[in-house]
Amino acid sequence: MEHNWSKLDVESELFGGTVIQLEDNSPISGLDFLEKKLVAKEKPIYIQCLLDADNITSIHSMENQGFRYIEFRLFRGLKTQDVQLGSSSYFPFSLELLNEEEHLKQVLNILYSHVNDDRFSNDPLINPFLAKKRLELYIRKSFRDSKTEFVFGLVNKYSNELIGFRTGIYYTKQFVQYFYSCVKSSYDQVKYSNILESCAIETLSKQGVVQINAVTSGCNVNELNESFRDFGFTLNKAMVLMRKMY
Repeated sequence: MEHNWSKLDVESELFGGTVIQLEDNSPISGLDFLEKKLVAKEKPIYIQCLLDADNITSIHSMENQGFRYIEFRLFRGLKTQDVQLGSSSYFPFSLELLNEEEHLKQVLNILYSHVNDDRFSNDPLINPFLAKKRLELYIRKSFRDSKTEFVFGLVNKYSNELIGFRTGIYYTKQFVQYFYSCVKSSYDQVKYSNILESCAIETLSKQGVVQINAVTSGCNVNELNESFRDFGFTLNKAMVLMRKMY
């Protein structure tokens, strides 16, 4: 049975070697042969694969081949036409597109002053420094690939202070995938995360985006609750991420 796979460029740069992502729900048949082939040819740092959370047979089969659980992921989506928002009520805060070198410096300052809450920071087999570095590389990619990706900033119009940011990618003119967001640690996280999210959704809706998707770690309960309760995101599917290190 055919197996598809891809190289994860950011993670490969981060670890200084090849990191491989197998196709979602990769068939178990022939996986052992594929793994041996990839290890011989690509010499990967690790191989990972997403499986449906209820696919117990495949999860156990991958465990038998040395793959280990590392994250429970929830995939959620929002149809923008179902949301009524008015960001003008948040004045003097507004959303701006960030695309300058000075913007990048400010965004990275917010990132590095914030408490880690992603999978890498919780992984005992990963150096904590690499968790922040990985996010930095993804943010730099969003600034660099500005034709397809975006970095929005929540700015105080009076002081010109950058309060937080949101990154993502336009897969099409109507379909967006969220990546990462962060608010300055000195600000109320719930309040200003809601302002940032409201402004981002309204901005994307005005651009013609009709569907926003996001992937969230199951341990990020606050983000999940806020997205479901305050903005009407719905749960699309649940998956587990399996990984084998070499």
